[in-house]
Amino acid sequence: MLSQTTINTIKATVPVLEEHGLTITTRFYELLFSNHPELWNVFNHANQARFTQQEALAKALHAAASHIEQLGNIAPAVEKIAHKHRSIGVKAEHYPIVGHFLIVAMKDVLGEGANKEVIRAWEDVYGILSQQFIEIESALEKEANWSGFLPLKVTKIIRETSDMTSFYLQAENRTFLPGQYVSVKVHVNGYDHIRQYSLSNENDQRAYRISVKREQPADGPNGIVSQYMHHHVNVGDALYVSAPAGTVRYHQEIETPLVFISAGSGVTPMISMLKSVTTDQPKREVHFVYGTTDSTTHVFKEEVEDIVQTHPEVKQHIFYTSPLKTDTYTRKSKINQEAVSEIISPLSDPEIMIGGSKPFIHDVYTSLKACGVEDRQIRYESFEPQI
Repeated sequence: MLSQTTINTIKATVPVLEEHGLTITTRFYELLFSNHPELWNVFNHANQARFTQQEALAKALHAAASHIEQLGNIAPAVEKIAHKHRSIGVKAEHYPIVGHFLIVAMKDVLGEGANKEVIRAWEDVYGILSQQFIEIESALEKEANWSGFLPLKVTKIIRETSDMTSFYLQAENRTFLPGQYVSVKVHVNGYDHIRQYSLSNENDQRAYRISVKREQPADGPNGIVSQYMHHHVNVGDALYVSAPAGTVRYHQEIETPLVFISAGSGVTPMISMLKSVTTDQPKREVHFVYGTTDSTTHVFKEEVEDIVQTHPEVKQHIFYTSPLKTDTYTRKSKINQEAVSEIISPLSDPEIMIGGSKPFIHDVYTSLKACGVEDRQIRYESFEPQI
């Protein structure tokens, strides 16, 4: 429990975090990596280079301060971040290190503004939140009965499109929930690099399938893992994989219409959930909405078509921005507000899952809100940085 004095002090820092939050978190990561370079094996180098990790932590600090009187309001975010932490191998012993350099960064950036009362208050808050993370992550590890990264043999590799390849991993008697992801760790250029990939197959307790889009390399660490996967991983190799994680999934206890909306590689968790719902709730009305360039970049095209043909309750909506003359599709456009409205408006209290890039999720979410959809009806999966 936090004292009222601590709560008041933290609330008073909200404007400070709005102005200086990103500077604080940027300084924090500078301190962290200069003193503990081994942590470069845990954090995403590309996210650091793009400053998306720094931005994510700044937003998390601001959220904690803004909700300090009711920290329960950020419980869903805490759980989501805890899944990510457990997935990439964050340990209990990392939290004191992070806490120490976060406080030092505050002192460095804020100077006299980081007086004893402010520092003491943030130490108290960090202590409570870090303990929550440690407890949740410990429980997740016990539940999975799987610690760290295990070598899983690659049994099959399928090229889905010109830039998307599926890797099948031997995983007998290892279950997962549709919509979950695993972390894959590869060693490239002297460091371990960890990336999350959604499990894109149904839970058959025999294999995991991850479908990896080959990102184009640029200056710096962009695309380093996907390029390695596409060019250097072969059948018979072992990939180091963490236990399935993630909190995004549809509600199996309701029968209202279910809508999957995705674009590009954001379809990977959606296809897993689609296969699951048609098995577990075969009479449930389902709309599968997917957007891409044309049929050559349409991931899992045949798989979804097979499901549509055998399950009359499943309707498919295909959006191509630059279709070929021979393509069959619903509309030549992006998935925009007009399209969303046409699909959603006739449905009664639909449950909606979104998968894709951060801008795509934002655009679809905005379109859904304009259609009167409530937040309780919307869930999404995006592999943007977590703290």
